[in-house]
Amino acid sequence: MSLLQGKREVRKTMDPSSTPTSREGTQFEAQFEAQFEAQFEVLSPWAEAAPVPLRGISPRPKELDGRRIGLFANAKRASQTVLQAFERQLLERVPGVTTSWYTATDETALPEMRTAGKEKFTAWLGGVDTVVLAAAD
Repeated sequence: MSLLQGKREVRKTMDPSSTPTSREGTQFEAQFEAQFEAQFEVLSPWAEAAPVPLRGISPRPKELDGRRIGLFANAKRASQTVLQAFERQLLERVPGVTTSWYTATDETALPEMRTAGKEKFTAWLGGVDTVVLAAAD
């Protein structure tokens, strides 16, 4: 059953006197189909990109004593608060550890390596053994 036939059947059910004659129906059907006859190209929202090889996460250090731990606070409003609490617990549990703070230079969701702070961030990374990131709202 075409869309038009379905509409005609609904019309018959609702008001039999509004059903077009066969001549009117043919003309109406042709106009209806011409009006709504369109062709669409369906596109996928997925981009075709070269696959990035998976690296996995870096291995955890076996020991924290004597290590320098980087505390990276991104632009989320509670990230510094969360890292401060983490730092207190870390220093209590591992007395030989030291910390180094870095606060994101950009308040967008861009990775720090793509901001104006790239050089400063790279230098900071070179001075720490491992990094803890807090992304807290």
